[in-house]
Amino acid sequence: MEGTFEEFNQSAAYVTKVYGTPDTSEKLRQKVELKMTVCALLAGFTIPALVELLKGPPKEMLEAWRIFSSVAFTFSLAFFVAGILAFDLLLMPSDFWGPLDNLRPEPKRTDKFAVSYKLNGPIYAYMQRTWAIFFNWGVAFIVAGFLGMVMKQWFSGVEEALPLESRAYVLIGGSILAILSGCGCFWKFRPELGIED
Repeated sequence: MEGTFEEFNQSAAYVTKVYGTPDTSEKLRQKVELKMTVCALLAGFTIPALVELLKGPPKEMLEAWRIFSSVAFTFSLAFFVAGILAFDLLLMPSDFWGPLDNLRPEPKRTDKFAVSYKLNGPIYAYMQRTWAIFFNWGVAFIVAGFLGMVMKQWFSGVEEALPLESRAYVLIGGSILAILSGCGCFWKFRPELGIED
């Protein structure tokens, strides 16, 4: 471990070297690759669902349940694509990472990511955070999209309240918000890689 006496007293010292097998990093990269494959599979699932929802005449496309499901599936796709990109960054060979010193979490941070980073290293910490943010939210929006498809009758009241033009704005605005949310989350929570060893 590395740190000052005060950092040790505050449980803020860094683990710089752990005893483990030499192939631990490779096994962890294989786990990251599997998680990326799951994200890609679910992203591939949401594309046909979106295509089916957006096919047909404009009047049908602007039904409230279709708008809700389309926006939910767009959010899901955005989060899964951002997750794939984040996992892909983690699979970059550590020889090509930059310097690590300025990328470590502050020593006084005690949140889950910082503790995991200190104990298990950057690949594991970022893998956990990517899964928690991008994958979990992507799945949540898939569930919301399916609920929208199943609850068609519930949305009939919404259609009466919103004119056709307003529903078009909700569909376009919601989809743009979904894409921007995925991009923004990727920008904020993407792995910032430094030299591992």
